[in-house]
Amino acid sequence: MPANNFIKAVLIFLAAILVLVFGRLISGGEMFFVLGLIMAIAAAAATFLNPEHGLILLVFSMMLSPETELAQMPGRSITIRIDDFLLIAVFISYVTYHAVNPRARRFVHTPIDRPLVALVIVYFLSTSIGILEERLSPLSSIFFALKYAQYFILFWLTANIMGARDMLGKVIAAGAITAIVVCVYAYSIFPMAERVYAPFDHAALGRTGESASLGGYLVIVMSLALAFFLNHEKPRVRYFALAFFFFALPPFVRTLSRASYYALAASIAALAVFSPKRKATLALGALVFIAVAPVAAPELTSSALTRLNETFTGPKSRIGFNLEASAAARVESWSTAFTEWLPRRPLLGHGATGVGLVDAQYPRIAGEFGLVGLIAFIWLVLSLFQHASVGLRADTRDPLVDSLASGFLAALVGLLVQGMGVNTFIIVRIMTPFWFLCALVMSAPAFSDGNTPESARV
Repeated sequence: MPANNFIKAVLIFLAAILVLVFGRLISGGEMFFVLGLIMAIAAAAATFLNPEHGLILLVFSMMLSPETELAQMPGRSITIRIDDFLLIAVFISYVTYHAVNPRARRFVHTPIDRPLVALVIVYFLSTSIGILEERLSPLSSIFFALKYAQYFILFWLTANIMGARDMLGKVIAAGAITAIVVCVYAYSIFPMAERVYAPFDHAALGRTGESASLGGYLVIVMSLALAFFLNHEKPRVRYFALAFFFFALPPFVRTLSRASYYALAASIAALAVFSPKRKATLALGALVFIAVAPVAAPELTSSALTRLNETFTGPKSRIGFNLEASAAARVESWSTAFTEWLPRRPLLGHGATGVGLVDAQYPRIAGEFGLVGLIAFIWLVLSLFQHASVGLRADTRDPLVDSLASGFLAALVGLLVQGMGVNTFIIVRIMTPFWFLCALVMSAPAFSDGNTPESARV
């Protein structure tokens, strides 16, 4: 059967199945899934016609996707988002496009493929052992393990679709538009929410929203904004980036996320190290900002300082400091991880969800995936630092690569700091933009001269 006829037959078959599925879902009232499938079909069609279009759709969906709760567990809920549908659809469509298009370039590999694969293997091996030993709920544990793998699929997909320098400008513009929409939404809920959160975050969780999720996302985009201000050559780009940084600052402060505050401070300090240009400008600007902020924005400054001071209110903790309840719980999780969870299962841990709710990333990795998981995670982080700085060490300066690489490295430092008190590397609204940006950074040096070299291909 000729290729075109085969594709038509497959599409007709899929259309018949989808009609039946839609009828079933509509009759059952599952309109969220109907919407997800419709958007997935549209994304698949757009990707098959032009993979770049599918990638841009994913950029918008990362922060602007509705979600619904599938199941409730103690301390956490299992949710599914519209961008879950889109990612699967774009992935399948791109692989199909690649298979039937003889002119498609070969799949690329990246410098961090090995630690990524190692980490995924550890996650699934540990979780599978827990399921076989009947210590874990199969549905919930597999779901959370798949979440980690989903982020890495997004990374691989982005790295493969990014084929030329001009695509960078398109996806950066899409990301900037998305970030502005998110900030506008945050401003819109200032009067009704003490702590702001991302679009669609409140309704799905049924409580106040995950402010730390928005805080982590803003750490990424604000780090990028400062990096573009410091390193880009075009004045309009630099001053737009600086304007966005200050535009995003009030919503960031109103998250009242202490871990995010420390993360942004660490990101700015990291920029002073990684940014190739205008380090003195950054240092001077930081000093001026610290001096002027209490006068220019007294309410925001006061709310941030009050929130930070709340950390040290409450009974004395096991480390000898007075800590309020949530801070004390995080300290407790660090202690429990290394005195109870690791000694019981030191190598591969207890598997995904095996230690319950843990509001800090590193105790969670230690408890769920053991020393092997911690080593794999550290290997991945070190690889990210090593390979993201390749463009910064190059003899030929490229302002776009410099901006992306230094902004990514600063954001990585910030998220590592946030991870001390937040499950940063599992939160979807932080990790999808992070791994997308990571793919851009890993791809950018290869085609900074306009071409993808053979060394970057498999």
